[in-house]
Amino acid sequence: YLENNLNTATSYTVQIVRYDSIFGPSITPPLSSKSTKDYGPFTLGASDNLGIPNFNGPDFIQLGPDIIPNNKILNRNITGAAMSPYVGIGNVSFNYKSGARAVITGSANNTNTIAASTDITLQITYVYCPTSILAINNLDFGVRKGSDRTVKIFWTKDMEQAHLQYDLQMSAGGKDFTVINTVESRLPEGSLSARYEFTYTVPEGIYGNIQFRLKQTDAAGVVDYSPVRSIEIGRNNMNGLALSVFPNPASQHINIKFSSMQNGTLLLELVNSVGQVIESFRVNGNTDLLNWNLRKQYQPGIYFVNIHNLSNGQQSVVKLLIR
Repeated sequence: YLENNLNTATSYTVQIVRYDSIFGPSITPPLSSKSTKDYGPFTLGASDNLGIPNFNGPDFIQLGPDIIPNNKILNRNITGAAMSPYVGIGNVSFNYKSGARAVITGSANNTNTIAASTDITLQITYVYCPTSILAINNLDFGVRKGSDRTVKIFWTKDMEQAHLQYDLQMSAGGKDFTVINTVESRLPEGSLSARYEFTYTVPEGIYGNIQFRLKQTDAAGVVDYSPVRSIEIGRNNMNGLALSVFPNPASQHINIKFSSMQNGTLLLELVNSVGQVIESFRVNGNTDLLNWNLRKQYQPGIYFVNIHNLSNGQQSVVKLLIR
């Protein structure tokens, strides 16, 4: 909108300038665009209300709606070390900012308003390759089952280098890996080879095919992975409760159905894939059905529900998929 506030007719030209920017990880500088469009010249009559805008009459003009720009495509390629914010699981956030202003010639004695709206599509195209083809060079990585629930993890690195970080990672579902130990590289005296060992105890409640891998990060932040190794962990023998958990997969609400009436105090625990109890509560028995509303919506993945009858010692573990 543009309105002439002079008491004489005046010729105006208008240039609209629009700015658009996208900010996000490794987008340096921001992905940005500037667009301009000119209007006029056109003559607006003398003010029809003693210089007070009323947005009508011969002293007023409305332009648009118009499109600037239309179907404009902006591209940015990100490679190498700049990709590190995108590696892993979770969310990536982008911020979009736009603005518009007018450059008006003819007279400063006017009233103008600009309204800008946006229809934007942000698309990420990416290429990835399995970690098996990014294996660490000169590395021999293995795992071996120990007694009970222990696993011995070992690796030998030929031509070892200084300032490397090794992260031992474990997964109970084969999808999400969690760091269980971190080791700095060492250079043995009189040898080009370094051997490392670590003993890990698989937490209670985790059983089945447990997977391990080694992540190597050098001083420049370049990451490589070892092949994935697996160990089968059996379920502990226990005087188990006969029950079922549903729905499974679940989101934030589950039901626990026992095959018989439970008396006494029940301890319920939600355990993540590395054996950490992330939520628990106690309830008096005298029921064969429990409803459990989780405190929050957890990240999708493999979890375990531990149920322990504190009165008679019966216990069961049920694998739960949260989506």
